Amino acid sequence: GNRYGQVASCFDAILTMQSMHDVGGPEVVEAVYRRCYGQLNYEGRMLAADFVVPVGKVDSDRPGRLPVEWHLGLLENIGYESVRCVEHAGAIACVSGIRK
Repeated sequence: GNRYGQVASCFDAILTMQSMHDVGGPEVVEAVYRRCYGQLNYEGRMLAADFVVPVGKVDSDRPGRLPVEWHLGLLENIGYESVRCVEHAGAIACVSGIRK
């Protein structure tokens, strides 16, 4: 079994800091965001600060570096609310969503 699968929803916030781009491509990042959603308490906040690329630019050597718009759309599709880009400075951005 997966040791993380046994953790109950119990977090008020989950923060990732410059780590999502290293876990893998879009499918893996999506799986992590979905797992985080399931672990957050009602009204818990997800914050992800990471390296991003402009829309339409793909870095085949770094498939986890994705556009801000991709992150925002995915968070909304998963069910996060109040999704927004908190900060975007050059190649780094922070996106946020709340579990409702």
